[in-house]
Amino acid sequence: MRRLWRNRGGELGFGVLAVGVSALAGWLVVYVSEPHYPDGPSAPVVTAPIAAAARPGASAERDAVATTLAARTPPASDLRVRVDVDAPQEPAFLCVDDAHGHRLFVGELTGTKTFVALHVRLNIGSSSVRVTVDGKPAALPESPTGLSITRKHGVRPLRAARRPCAS
Repeated sequence: MRRLWRNRGGELGFGVLAVGVSALAGWLVVYVSEPHYPDGPSAPVVTAPIAAAARPGASAERDAVATTLAARTPPASDLRVRVDVDAPQEPAFLCVDDAHGHRLFVGELTGTKTFVALHVRLNIGSSSVRVTVDGKPAALPESPTGLSITRKHGVRPLRAARRPCAS
């Protein structure tokens, strides 16, 4: 018996089957996620007022939970740390990143630079540089030095392999 589905001497393979199954799955996702109304798409959907009317005080409970959650999680702006780096006497090498690989500064620092991020990592080439974190001075233990600065953990030294621009 002759096969009806052939491609260049072979059977239609796994690729056609995969395309068919993925098309069917895509149609199913669209069909299931689309709202189906018995009176047509113009029928209004009323869910929240019914739920609130069924339980007296539900709105007050929901507001209390939202207030509690908001109090527990500070906004990202509260978690950011502000780092001021100043080289008043002589230019000093400085490499700064945000611990995600985004370099904020690389080069010789002359003057003052300010960095604001959730996590700031510094590689400082000279101990004459002054570093302040949120207005408080940070001590540089040695020259050259590396620092990791976050709001949660404060100022911590970095070993040479973990410093930005170390490789």
